[in-house]
Amino acid sequence: MIPLVFLNTLTLWLPPLAHVAIFGLIVGLYSRREKIGERYPHLLISAGLVAVVSRVFYSLFLTMVQYWIWSKDSVGAILLEMPLREAGNFSFLEGKLSYFLFYALERYWFDLALSLLASLIFFIFLKFLEKYRERFFDQGETVLGGALAFVVGWPQILIFVGLSFLVVVGLSIIRMVERRGRLTTLGLPLLLSAPTALFLGDVLVPILGLSPFLV
Repeated sequence: MIPLVFLNTLTLWLPPLAHVAIFGLIVGLYSRREKIGERYPHLLISAGLVAVVSRVFYSLFLTMVQYWIWSKDSVGAILLEMPLREAGNFSFLEGKLSYFLFYALERYWFDLALSLLASLIFFIFLKFLEKYRERFFDQGETVLGGALAFVVGWPQILIFVGLSFLVVVGLSIIRMVERRGRLTTLGLPLLLSAPTALFLGDVLVPILGLSPFLV
């Protein structure tokens, strides 16, 4: 039998370890972008896909752990057998496991879907912005923004996006004061904003009134 404390430890530490590893990979790619050259955007896409796959496997892991815990508990075993309609939810899901599937989708998969959708919207927005303000973008920065947005996740992505543009404004003002001619592109602001949203997001979400966006 797998000790419950071991499973709890895995569920607690797997997300931050994965975040650190993937964010470190993206930072490493960004720091070597000039040496990497044309392969840089493609490698960023690969890093983003690694983030997506890791999140999928984590959600799958949580789903399996939840099933295992309920199967070992008398009340949980009843919930596994309960059709979703009997739990008071009108749904197309019927039969055994329907309540469990609804529970798992809501708790472990919905925020993954929102993170993917929000990061895709942000990427499309950056591509649109790049089309009309190309001078503000270096190579691969639209992909960088989309990848970091997914790594940050929902609803911390709201903090990430807002903070990124605030950093852009701040760096632009500093460059103007110091009379540096080079424009501020989005790459560095995105990288500076991501750790704040990623590791302080749980604290900042309620402070900024974003709790209603939690799922």
